[in-house]
Amino acid sequence: MKNTKNALLLIFLLSTTLIFAQWAIDEGFESGTIPAGWTTYNADGDSYCWVAYQSSQDAHSGDWMAMTQCYNSGGNDWLITPQVTIQDGDSFSFFARAWYSTEDMNVLLSTTGNAINDFDVTLGSITGLGASYVEFSYNLSTYAGQDIYLAIEWLQDTYAMVVDDVKVGQEASLSAPINVQISNDGIYVKINWDAVTGASAYKVYSSIDPNGTFTEDTTGSFTGLRWVTANPAVDTFYYVTAYSADRKTDKEMPK
Repeated sequence: MKNTKNALLLIFLLSTTLIFAQWAIDEGFESGTIPAGWTTYNADGDSYCWVAYQSSQDAHSGDWMAMTQCYNSGGNDWLITPQVTIQDGDSFSFFARAWYSTEDMNVLLSTTGNAINDFDVTLGSITGLGASYVEFSYNLSTYAGQDIYLAIEWLQDTYAMVVDDVKVGQEASLSAPINVQISNDGIYVKINWDAVTGASAYKVYSSIDPNGTFTEDTTGSFTGLRWVTANPAVDTFYYVTAYSADRKTDKEMPK
């Protein structure tokens, strides 16, 4: 019979602090207006600027979107988010398209203010944006801990541009599995845990060094909220994570 010490060593726990990230901005303009806290600039000086526009067949989702237009030439309008504090892993994403034909735009960032001249970081310069929605996404991890503003500057090529589903932040984290328990009968190691809301799958990681590198352990098999593997020949440490699409939890080691 194999030494049950291999499992008993798992009582040493790894303390972790979970930071539940989420979307700081998640705006589809479904209120029918450009929300309070947002800023628009009519830089071309005509009578048109960014407004919320209703058309379920033209919105990326829902019934509303943000739209700007110019009947002349040289259209230049700015749509600017409220100030947002960035966490590591945050991104800025949105869907945009030309009303018809093609349009141009700049995607800009400011760490100082929301005046036009404050936007001295160019995240992207897009030319020839067509009439089908394209998703744009920019990693903001470089600005973690900073307060920033983000801007979409429309540069007229043809007539009008629309933007929808603007997000800043990241998907909310799943909570870590709780009540993670381990048992060892000398033949099998068995790990059990409580279900995590929103999780569609679980993975178990292991290492012979609690301070070393953990890798996914594929030696065992899952039955619901239980994972079973043959008793290892050496002292082994485990943790469990929950997954949903591209999200996962922080790790939780069994008690």
